[in-house]
Amino acid sequence: MQNPQDFWNPPEKLVKKPGRLNKIGESLLYVSPIDPYVCINELKIKPGQFFY
Repeated sequence: MQNPQDFWNPPEKLVKKPGRLNKIGESLLYVSPIDPYVCINELKIKPGQFFY
């Protein structure tokens, strides 16, 4: 993460496939208020992998 925008939802143009809550081209910020690792674990992010 290199700038504050990296902590927010991705630009709509980068949403190429549907997600858990979004459609293609629809940008949503998916968070967990209790444990931030819930979202990362559900997305199966690998160590060192960049993600939006």
